[in-house]
Amino acid sequence: MRRKMKFSPFSFLVDLVFVVGGIAVLGMALGKTLASLPPRAHLTILLPPYGETVDRETLAHAVVSRLPLLGELPDPYTSGAGSDAPLFGNLSKVPPSTAGPEGKATTPEQELPVHAPKPDLAQVKATLPAVLVYHTHDRESWIEVTRGRKESYGLDPDVNITLVGKAFVDELDRLGVPTLHDTTDIYALLLRDGLAYGHSYAKSREVVETYLAGDPRITYIFDIHRDGVPREQSTAQIDGRPYAKVMFVIGKGNPNWQTNAALAQELVRRLEARYPGITRPTVYHERTEGRNGEYNQSLSPHALTVEIGGIENTREESERTARLLARVFFEYYADAVPVVRQIVGADGGEAK
Repeated sequence: MRRKMKFSPFSFLVDLVFVVGGIAVLGMALGKTLASLPPRAHLTILLPPYGETVDRETLAHAVVSRLPLLGELPDPYTSGAGSDAPLFGNLSKVPPSTAGPEGKATTPEQELPVHAPKPDLAQVKATLPAVLVYHTHDRESWIEVTRGRKESYGLDPDVNITLVGKAFVDELDRLGVPTLHDTTDIYALLLRDGLAYGHSYAKSREVVETYLAGDPRITYIFDIHRDGVPREQSTAQIDGRPYAKVMFVIGKGNPNWQTNAALAQELVRRLEARYPGITRPTVYHERTEGRNGEYNQSLSPHALTVEIGGIENTREESERTARLLARVFFEYYADAVPVVRQIVGADGGEAK
């Protein structure tokens, strides 16, 4: 004989209301699971098989047991005054308004698009490797300036190679490279101390050492000179304009001279690639009697002695080359320090 079903429409409605109310409370936990089910499957997955008596406790356990997401939660019927477990686990600790897509807590700031703050360019630039420019023979000038003077030796206390150094430094500064320019009158120090001209490098070394001790950023050091060769040897024509030629001097008296020489060779390569004929062959000097042969280059693996033009060149020609040299050095510098292109840009305009 077929067993009669114990079914009451009123009881069923009460149970259904209980289920709906439970779903509302557990909506956050159920939402993800129910959203993946067909519309008509919502009740059938919750209810036990038809033909059985359905009471509140059975129905609640059916809900918990049939949904994996809820099966991991504490049994709501064991939570109460004597239990430390909060109703429905720890969900109450996460306000619905701050629950992320995976149920993780978020803050109002996290809900907004995140943009990294722009760095303070002045502060970043202050950490970049710096360039120190100085002049061991600071009074080296040109015939156009000293012509007619007796025993001038091509020297002048005001219009001299320090102005060429300034053109070099100004261009580097325009391009965003941290620079320091020392214009100490080394010649005056020699006169003061009664020393011969041959002691110039010893005096300028003291100056450079002071800078190095006070500024750890200094990485590249240029000692800029003017050579004494005639104009035909020291001048290049580029695009119809005269330029003072560039020559590097490497002192083999420095035990690590090869490192300095490598930098000089790289700059020569870059200069010639852009301005063919702008350089003269690099000179290598041994330390001998009457010749320094070290030129303070042991103070840094990136220290160079540079001759820009000769005594028969003009100040304008020499300054023009100094700006060109600064431009080429900047390209090397930006390759050696990649962050430079992000901070100061890859191109600062053509040197004039």
